[in-house]
Amino acid sequence: MKKPYTIAINSVSGGGKTSLAKLLQESLVASVVFCFDDFDKTNRYPEDFYEWWKRGADLREFDCPGLRKAVDEEIRTARIDFIILDYPFGRDHPRFENLIDLSVFVDTLLDVAMARRINEGLRCSCRKSHFRSFGIIASRVGPLLKKSSLCLS
Repeated sequence: MKKPYTIAINSVSGGGKTSLAKLLQESLVASVVFCFDDFDKTNRYPEDFYEWWKRGADLREFDCPGLRKAVDEEIRTARIDFIILDYPFGRDHPRFENLIDLSVFVDTLLDVAMARRINEGLRCSCRKSHFRSFGIIASRVGPLLKKSSLCLS
């Protein structure tokens, strides 16, 4: 069984991960997109982002077992050639670091990303914690650049 080529699109919240992932899916035959936000019910987040930051902002305190389970199931079916992960952590998180073949970091200006999050929040019922944690997560951008295969500005 041939493993699908896995592309991770990572960025800050509101950075354009989903938009790029959907465009990429339209261009790649036999591809599927998995979005981190679609697994909110099984994702685990730190209770208090400020306390998490003070403890050292360990990304392992975030987890997405439902997303990984869905990806593993798709790999087992062997129906697709490409997996596109709309996933904020790229190779920085142990849940997917060994699965990702190409990591693309979308380097979005933080004011643009914040405007996109606000706009999205007006269109849907989003988690309030996304807004509260925006500044904390945005400050983790530097390390993401180091493990990305490609950086788009």
